[in-house]
Amino acid sequence: DADAVEDLQNAGNSIFGAAVDLGASGATDLHIKQAMDYCAINIVKKTLSAVSPGDIQFVMNPTTANKLSNTQEIRDFVKQNVGSWAAIEGSKLTVPGLNYGLPSTLYGYNIVVEDTVKVSGKKGATVTRSYSMPDDAILVTSRVGGLEGVEGARSFSTWQLFLKDEMIVEQKHDNDHKRHVGRIIDHFDVQMVAPVSGMIIENALSLND
Repeated sequence: DADAVEDLQNAGNSIFGAAVDLGASGATDLHIKQAMDYCAINIVKKTLSAVSPGDIQFVMNPTTANKLSNTQEIRDFVKQNVGSWAAIEGSKLTVPGLNYGLPSTLYGYNIVVEDTVKVSGKKGATVTRSYSMPDDAILVTSRVGGLEGVEGARSFSTWQLFLKDEMIVEQKHDNDHKRHVGRIIDHFDVQMVAPVSGMIIENALSLND
């Protein structure tokens, strides 16, 4: 679909040509690295190098991040790193902090763990809590340039925030209840502006087709 982020239905069948579970990657398999490189190379090609590997972010929820961090591939990566002891201690003085067991950068790519939790269920029913981003999925996006874009210029960031009004103050007097009501609002929208600069890996931790 040209209007959506390219979907790799399965981390194995789409990338390696065979069923592969990234959560079981070994020290010699390097399936996680191969999958990340595959996505990065494709994004760089499709954007004609407007996106560089340093612009690419791999986004996942804590469950997926924790599963990947327990693989032998990542354990060996951390063990052989010069800051491995600090990483094990969780020290932020010598190495960047860990994201649920994963380093903030892995093989030169940025790792983002989306830990927003949503609560579903009607009032009075059993409360169900889950992460907003589903398990088994890894979203690959790019963020090119700074936080502020240039009006009229093409953006190769996968997603872009459009802000119409910022911190607008609204207020009114309620004489009947002797109240002065006020609020501060923003008008904004988030749109996918460069589908070619993003991908999503589904079933990353399973062998489903």
